[in-house]
Amino acid sequence: MPQAVVFEIALEVEQLPESPDIANGHCWHGIFKNLIIVKGFPILPKLQKNTGLEIPLNLMAGLARAKRVDPFNDKVYVKGFSTMLVPTTQFKDAVYWHLIYQEDGCRISYLADNLQRDDDVGSLNLASCRHILGWCSEANFYAGSAQAQYDVRHSELPKPHSQCALAGTIITLGRMITEGSSFELGIKDTPVHVARNGFIPRLKWISSKFFLLWDENDKRGWLTNGTSALLHVVRASLAFDSTDKFQSAFIFKADDLQESPKPFTADSAIDVLINPKNQALKLYPERNGFIVLADRIDQYYNLLEKMLDHQTDIARRHSGNLEKMPRKYLEGWDFEDLSANRDPLHPRLVTLDPAGKGWVDLTRALQAVTLTGRGFGELVRPVGPAPCEIWSQLPRHRYLLACCVSDMEDIVRDHRSSSDDYIRLSDDLIWHNAVNISGRCHCGCFAAHHGEPVHVLFPSTLSHKLCARRIPMPIEGSGAIVFGHNPGFSWIWGDVGPPMQQQPEEEVAVSHLSEGADKDSGVGASLVTSSTEDHISSIRSSSVSRQLSSVGRSPESRAVPLIESKYYARSQYTVGILCALPVELKAIRVLFDQRHQNMASVLGDNNQYALGEISQHLVVATSLPAGEYGTNAAASAISDMTRSFMSIQFCLLVGIAGGAPSDGDDIRLGDVVVGLPTSTFLGVLQYDLGKENEGSDFEVTGVLRRPPRILTNAISKIRSDPDIGFDALNPYLTEIVKSLPSYGNPGQELDVLFRSSCSRRNCKPDCSHLETRLPRLTTEPRIHYGLVASGNRVIKDATLRDRLSRKFGVLCFEMEAAGVMNRADCLVIRGICDYSDAQKNKVWQNYAATVAAAYAKLLLSAVAVVTDLPGSLVRPENEPAFKRRKIDTGNEGHE
Repeated sequence: MPQAVVFEIALEVEQLPESPDIANGHCWHGIFKNLIIVKGFPILPKLQKNTGLEIPLNLMAGLARAKRVDPFNDKVYVKGFSTMLVPTTQFKDAVYWHLIYQEDGCRISYLADNLQRDDDVGSLNLASCRHILGWCSEANFYAGSAQAQYDVRHSELPKPHSQCALAGTIITLGRMITEGSSFELGIKDTPVHVARNGFIPRLKWISSKFFLLWDENDKRGWLTNGTSALLHVVRASLAFDSTDKFQSAFIFKADDLQESPKPFTADSAIDVLINPKNQALKLYPERNGFIVLADRIDQYYNLLEKMLDHQTDIARRHSGNLEKMPRKYLEGWDFEDLSANRDPLHPRLVTLDPAGKGWVDLTRALQAVTLTGRGFGELVRPVGPAPCEIWSQLPRHRYLLACCVSDMEDIVRDHRSSSDDYIRLSDDLIWHNAVNISGRCHCGCFAAHHGEPVHVLFPSTLSHKLCARRIPMPIEGSGAIVFGHNPGFSWIWGDVGPPMQQQPEEEVAVSHLSEGADKDSGVGASLVTSSTEDHISSIRSSSVSRQLSSVGRSPESRAVPLIESKYYARSQYTVGILCALPVELKAIRVLFDQRHQNMASVLGDNNQYALGEISQHLVVATSLPAGEYGTNAAASAISDMTRSFMSIQFCLLVGIAGGAPSDGDDIRLGDVVVGLPTSTFLGVLQYDLGKENEGSDFEVTGVLRRPPRILTNAISKIRSDPDIGFDALNPYLTEIVKSLPSYGNPGQELDVLFRSSCSRRNCKPDCSHLETRLPRLTTEPRIHYGLVASGNRVIKDATLRDRLSRKFGVLCFEMEAAGVMNRADCLVIRGICDYSDAQKNKVWQNYAATVAAAYAKLLLSAVAVVTDLPGSLVRPENEPAFKRRKIDTGNEGHE
């Protein structure tokens, strides 16, 4: 029978004399509260005396409430919220660390480390080393200060050059500390300065910081608080995970995420982040459990914290010289790189136009971190009706900065001054409400309280230059503020130094604001607190100083190609482009590399032509007469074109169409459809030409010619080129939007597909009859090749659309191709502007015209230029105009 074994353990406690604060090797005392030392316990022999406590790396990190070894500024740290462990030296296989911490338990910055250390400590294999905590006697502390669509595209911006503050900087996530035996931490023995649960203190700290989300495509920015930025990045990363190569292992369901009870406010993100049920949501299975949302939040907090400390480091290193750094350079990090978990992260450089320099000093004063991308969408939306269509959203391409009023409250409170009644946002900046100067908005309406709600920043040293009149500022409430250049305010910010005042006679019109048809911009009056009467400036936005006139001529706002004085003969034009609408032709004309002089019309030709050069091809382009559309008008126009320009080798029919999405073809608004032969049709189907047979469906008859082989070969060349990526159209899209801001992408939130059963109902956005489609990771248009349906009918019937799509494989519907294909060697290029259903509208028409024009230029760049035309293709000057020669372009089965 087993005998019971009884052990008696006696403890004798003695009080040890306290060590002086400056004693080397004693900093490790600060990681404990009720410290008990056991004498005589066997340990490995130490290599050096008075070097501190030997401790496993994982246990040392756990005591500091840290999870990983983090790199920062080419050094490594083990960092908690209020504690930080710094490796200072290595002797053989032993690494010596020093503990620094904030005694009040507040957040400690990476910049609190000013210790001398060995050069190679940052590159150690820490898992294989012995770790000893404690080396130096004291340390100085330098604590740092500084919902939407998530398929944000890469900013495609360059890395900062050598003169920039972030040049050569990289950020990495760091390696999780997993080696070592398991342990449990006691709660009652945790010292005050070691945060027991750093999650809430971390969120409190980052909530007071600011991030600038800069949309390089729209040329506008959104200033947001740290918790909102953190949640925005986390959600973008979850959207990325749901569609990447490992999506089969991704178990997170977005619908399980509990939202804030007070949604759509600047502080809603806090409720989502601190919700315990949200933190416990499972993302991926692991061998011993799951990766949960709390892990993802911690991961991105870690990265954003490093960015903020880098921003603080810039302000510290350039103290006194920051104002000498050009305002046109905005340094930051790419949002897509961050959300896609790319490692390491490299900084990016935004180059601002003069209109954007007025708020740069504010972002520097706030030490805001810039995250760049393309396609952030509308991060601030007005509630209720806007004063006009122009200000229904934040204007694009005007370098404006929008922010919530509630985020400004603490800034204003921190910079109150009893010396005057100006509202201050920093020690040197005044928030000036330059309103009611002219009473006129860019929309042209003269009305009270209907102007440009653009506020300006002004140096406090020049406050005596401002008028004595004081206007109440909206520093409380749930509205929003727009900062930027106010055309009615005569002070203009340059690259360095204070702003300069411009004389009224020096004002000129800015080309990118004077586009009469451009209504693709604005943030409504409700963005400014509605209870204040005089919040909105009434300034005409087409007038700015001569210094700002460069905005209209810079690369950000492309000037129209100059008209070449050289004269070209009709016989030298080899490409014809036909558009149905002026909005389609306008996009084409922006892409002209050169514009040519007009020439006299040929007798009997009523077309009006735009002549120019695209990708070295001499092009003649025209549109249908105003108010005319359909196959007959298109047939007449193309016949006149080919009669007047007999050397045309081929034509492009470029414009907009209604899409026909199906299970096999995920066609969306803004995509491109190119008409190519299928197994049953030659590229274009005239769906309304045929026979009505008794007792059976309508029978489509007739065959239209196939596209010319010179173009189908060019398409094969494009599709087989490994250097042509999914964003091949982007340079041309950017070129058009810079010249015509209203031709930009309206945003995926306005791309809504209704089921056929619901297409005639006036459904709300949360209607269950909406088709559920996965969001695309980018807003780059996709190119679809296949059958185009053409006829003299406007299709606004989803049932008919789906029936023809299933029966013939139709990709889109339009109204001109059937009249053109048998009259010229032609290819159809269409941008999708609607879904051919009862919801048909014009919201996407401009952008659809943009993508179609962009593909046309991409295609022409792949077609070899004909330098020596055969003599039979050139009409002698005395040849009758009505005679047309036939051209062999390599098509089979027809002349």
